[in-house]
Amino acid sequence: MKNEYYSTVALYLRVSTREQAINGYSIHAQENKLKRYLKDQKIKYDDLIIFADEGFSAGSTNRPDFLRMEEAIKNDQIDLVLATKLDRISREPVDLELFFRVCQLHHTDVAAITGEIKIDTANGRFVTGILSLISKWERETTKERTFDTLVEICEDGLFPYGYTPYGYKKTNKKLFIDETTSQIVKEIFSCAESGNPLELISKKIKILYDTRIRSDRIGTILSKEYYYGKFVYGGKSYYNIFPAIISKDTFCNAQAVRKKRYHAIQNKNFYFCNQLRCTCGSILCRRLTKKKNKRYYYYYCPECKKRINQDRVIEELLPDLLRHADHKSLSKELKYYRRKHKYLSDRIERLYEDYIGGQIDGQVYAFTLSKLSADRDSILKKINLKCSIGFSDFYVMTNEARYELMETYVSHVVIDLKLMVIVKIAMK
Repeated sequence: MKNEYYSTVALYLRVSTREQAINGYSIHAQENKLKRYLKDQKIKYDDLIIFADEGFSAGSTNRPDFLRMEEAIKNDQIDLVLATKLDRISREPVDLELFFRVCQLHHTDVAAITGEIKIDTANGRFVTGILSLISKWERETTKERTFDTLVEICEDGLFPYGYTPYGYKKTNKKLFIDETTSQIVKEIFSCAESGNPLELISKKIKILYDTRIRSDRIGTILSKEYYYGKFVYGGKSYYNIFPAIISKDTFCNAQAVRKKRYHAIQNKNFYFCNQLRCTCGSILCRRLTKKKNKRYYYYYCPECKKRINQDRVIEELLPDLLRHADHKSLSKELKYYRRKHKYLSDRIERLYEDYIGGQIDGQVYAFTLSKLSADRDSILKKINLKCSIGFSDFYVMTNEARYELMETYVSHVVIDLKLMVIVKIAMK
């Protein structure tokens, strides 16, 4: 190759990991080495093109600059491809063979400066094939050894990686629960289980613990099974590496709520997302029906097979919502009615708790709930007359603004779908 002339020379550079860069395989180091080789060998050329794929493995040829280089070869724009080693191009013999065929078809030389291997002769192609097989063997052997070592570490009940997962502390690869950050992990799962969006969880953690955790990292934390003690490596589950911070039920409930939020109907005509619950404990699903060109929005319990209209929920919830939002300009009489409404709502909530606690039977519960609900409806009518401004503010809002209002203030609402009555309201 010494003293040869090429119209266009392409330098192909690739590095896959930070460790390779540290060991001298960086893009910059490869470029300097190839340019030095061209100078030492007195190879002349008119144009020099550099193709560099940083952060890509040699296990696949689906790399942006490699594909651009291959396209340039097919267009007869390159006369020589030069790399530091053949494994910069690929470690797969099949991929190398296909690449060599393209180069031969378009009269493009390929050379690697380590060992001065090139493919323009039968011997060169033979040696190249042997070296690519050896390179693949080395790669797979290294992977197997690494895997076996990490499996042994897991079998010993130790964490196989160098970093320390959030919520834990590590001593000699042994994990222990960190008392401070584990409380934050518990709070994150509790908020997610309650149906809070990631952004709101992030704000809450900042307020409660003065710790800023981005919403995307919160999503990552919520996806980790090891928080309930399960760690998977190599297709095998280990339960002796991570001390459990939460229960498996808490993890599964959080995933179920997140899934519902993800698949929720992206229609802001629904004002609630995972905040409405049935007395049976199920989170109500959103349902849309259409009759005579009119849309109706419902919340449906998959266990009890019953539903409630959104307008009915808003009618009962709105007084508590407006009171919680702290409207300052309330008249004395209106304040009294709102306090009375809150008192009746609290009575209904205590009645519900007594019922589920077995302190009263179903007949007493139904009779008392009907009476309290009627009294609350009566107070609600008076509030509607006195507080038309507050209510009108809500009804002139856009649907998106109403949705944001519920997301901001409402934690969850429990509804008795048999009697169509709100029995518990929890605000944020």
